[in-house]
Amino acid sequence: MTQLENELQVTLFERGHNKIQLTPQGRLFWASAQDIVNNYTTALTELHQFATPTNQVLRVGYFSAFEQ
Repeated sequence: MTQLENELQVTLFERGHNKIQLTPQGRLFWASAQDIVNNYTTALTELHQFATPTNQVLRVGYFSAFEQ
């Protein structure tokens, strides 16, 4: 993960002898990354739904309130 930290120029993880945990910047980045993945998944679902043909019919009618 040091590559990602180097690219972002922030420390994402506090590394200890037997443990590793997210820094405040790491928690922020993690939440943003989860949002990106969720938005991507939602976009794919919507695209597939749009691309799937449906047999929906739209009927349009009107009536005149005035007789001629």
